[in-house]
Amino acid sequence: MTNSYLTPLLQRLPALVGQAGKSGVMLGTVCSIDLNLKGFPFVGWSTAESRCAVQKLLLPVIDKLAPCKWVLRAPLEELTQELRYLLLERGQITPTLAARRDNASVLINDQQDTLCLINDEEHLSFQRFTPGAAFDASAADSLLQLRDALAHELPLAYSGVFGYTMGDPTKSGEALYFSVLMRLPALRLDRRLEAVFRALEDMEVFYSPLFPGFKEDVGDLYLLHAPSAPLHKREQLLERMQYITHDLARQELNARARLLQGAKSAAKLQKATAAALRSLSHAKQLKYKDMLESLSLIRLGLDTGLLKAARPKKAEQLLCRAYLDAAPAFLRFCRDCRTRTASRKARAAYMQELFTQSLSLTPTF
Repeated sequence: MTNSYLTPLLQRLPALVGQAGKSGVMLGTVCSIDLNLKGFPFVGWSTAESRCAVQKLLLPVIDKLAPCKWVLRAPLEELTQELRYLLLERGQITPTLAARRDNASVLINDQQDTLCLINDEEHLSFQRFTPGAAFDASAADSLLQLRDALAHELPLAYSGVFGYTMGDPTKSGEALYFSVLMRLPALRLDRRLEAVFRALEDMEVFYSPLFPGFKEDVGDLYLLHAPSAPLHKREQLLERMQYITHDLARQELNARARLLQGAKSAAKLQKATAAALRSLSHAKQLKYKDMLESLSLIRLGLDTGLLKAARPKKAEQLLCRAYLDAAPAFLRFCRDCRTRTASRKARAAYMQELFTQSLSLTPTF
């Protein structure tokens, strides 16, 4: 794949990460629809021939109906392994799709807030991210309109009793799914996050870190995944997730207050914030995990007033870029860092320039 395809893709951050620097707790909602075609085996049981037939049937209809311009529209076989890792790192393909060899496609729109995956876990997955501290019903409504339009053009797998059918029967229903992007640094530092996630699992709400690939969670960004919506139960699910996320946001803000009000915890947080600032400003080599941990502390410091930025909006934009511009696959693909040492040195140099020249952050303690 030539650089002409990649330039517009890499110039703009994915919306999911581009909003990550905003203060607050709930950062946005991911709405998606997953659909399968009648008469074709589910992807998990499919052959290369059936996946090829599904792709040929879907692509022209998606081009006709999708209300967006695709900046990337690529069959999987056109993507090198390095580019797959890059898209996976940016949250724009799934591990399942990254591992698939052929007869699958990824489509990304020019704003990079909409993804379309063909022959991922289902025949078609259409995903849209909407930033904001509240659910945006219009995003779900627009995807449902797209689902209905696709139903007029394609033989979708549908049961009058169970709704749109999936490879996993428990996910059959409205074909509509919600995930919520949240920032939870204080609950993590306060060692309460594990208990919170266990309680959510009891309500069939599961989580995944925004940055996968580590044995332990790092950073502070998490996606909370609502259970699939049974047929005609969309409004109840939406209300339930609104209640859950509002309660979780309250717990996060209370945790921030506890950290700042306790004499020992406040001193510990100030010390950790100062250490993160020194590390990002002066380190000669920097692991990606350590970078994410330090950025989490920097952003929490800005949110709580422990750090002050001369230009808050500019600082927000630069910190958002750092998540991906200093990530392993980006450094390997765009800066030709072929070893861990080269990657760590390049990451440290990037952070030194960012924190000593571009950012102007001042401790207030």
